[in-house]
Formats: sequence, structure tokens, C-alpha cells
Amino acid sequence: MGGVVSSSRELTLSTIAPDSMPDMTGKVVLITGAHTGSGREIARVLLTRNAKVWITCPDAAKGQENIKDLKELTGHDAHFLQLNLANLRSIKKSAKEFLSKETELHVLFNNANVIRPPVGLLTEDGYDLQFGTNTLGHFYFTKLLLPILISTASSSPDGV
Repeated sequence: MGGVVSSSRELTLSTIAPDSMPDMTGKVVLITGAHTGSGREIARVLLTRNAKVWITCPDAAKGQENIKDLKELTGHDAHFLQLNLANLRSIKKSAKEFLSKETELHVLFNNANVIRPPVGLLTEDGYDLQFGTNTLGHFYFTKLLLPILISTASSSPDGV
């Protein structure tokens, strides 16, 4: 654990600033929960670096509104994938939809989360909402996308 803390202390604003990121042309990035907060900022920055960015959101109207806002902010088009991480069937459907539209996935940001929902709130599959969304949902989504992540990394000259 100490190594992780030590490594994080070595990071400075200049090493993680958006301008220090390489050009991402040709890279496909999918970000869960990119309709607000840090996910939206990650999407914005990656769009300015020319990545093909997919954002997810359980609400199609909010997702499409965010796509429009990101276009206005960056001049680049993001892509929308409806994803409800609190529903395993929805996750499978969303993964299938993504895989029908893309042959590569370079980066997956599992960013979406539920923070302190009321006690007793459950996912549609009967799991605690926070655990089901933040852990099970992302695990299952990643499991479904792992083959494309591995094949993309295997065929990419830079391994990313």
C-alpha cells in the first residue's frame, strides 16, 4: 500500500494536466457516468485530445443533452450509450449495442457510481443499490467488454 501512496505523491499538476496528454486520434474510450462530475470532465478533456468518446447514462435525455453540451464545449462529437448499471439485463444489452458499433476499445473508465443511497434501496435484480451499481454493475460490464479490450491492446502497436 505504501508504494501506491508514494507513487501518488510523485504526481504533480503538470504531469496530469490535460495539455500533457498525448493526441488520442484513433483511440476509442468509453466512460460510464460521464453525464456529470469527473466523468464529464474526463470526456471533455479526451474529446479535446481527439479521442472517440462514448459516454453512458441511464437516462437517454440527459445523455443526449450532455452530448450536445460537449459538442459546444469542444467542437467534437461524443457518442451516447444508454446504460443502467443497476440492471444486469440493461448492462448486457448496452454491451451488445456497443460491440455492434465498435471493433476496438482502448480505454474503459468505470466512473459511474451511486453515493449513499437510502438504506434498503435495491437494484432491479435485488442487490443493495450502491453495491449493485458500483461493484456488480461495473464488474459485469467490464467482463462483457474484456474481449474487445484485450484484442485492442493485443493489436495496438503501443499496447494501448
